[in-house]
Parts: sequence; C-alpha cells; structure tokens
Amino acid sequence: MAKIMRKPLPPVMSWWSERRNILASLKHKPVRAGPKPTKVNAKAKPKSIRAKKPVKAKKVTKMKKTTKAKKGKTKGTK
Repeated sequence: MAKIMRKPLPPVMSWWSERRNILASLKHKPVRAGPKPTKVNAKAKPKSIRAKKPVKAKKVTKMKKTTKAKKGKTKGTK
C-alpha cells in the first residue's frame, strides 16, 4: 500500500485526489465526486433526513392591544 502511494505525482493532481484514485483502483470501484470519501450509517440516514424537514408553523393568535399600545406604541406589549 505504501509503495503504491510513493509514486511521483503529476503536477495538476493533489495528493488527496491521487490517494482516492489509488484506493478506488484497489477496490475496483468508481471514484465518487467530493473531497473525502465519507461513511454513511444506513440506520442514521433516514433520521437525519426526517430531522431536516421544515416544521409546520403554529397559528399565532392576535394579542389584545393594551392601553399603552393604543397611545401610539407599535408593539402590543405591556
């Protein structure tokens, strides 16, 4: 493994992409796009997708205007 990685690199390629190509050639799998090969846990994946769904907003009931609000205050707070 170390002997394969020690071969001289072409000037355009970075060491990381070269490493990915070598690892892919050893596994005989196509190289996936992206800087690093990340492991994805099969059980954790649907949970993370579920968590990213937008939460439905609750209906906000209108606040009653206080006496201060009637006198020219913008927000209906005490």
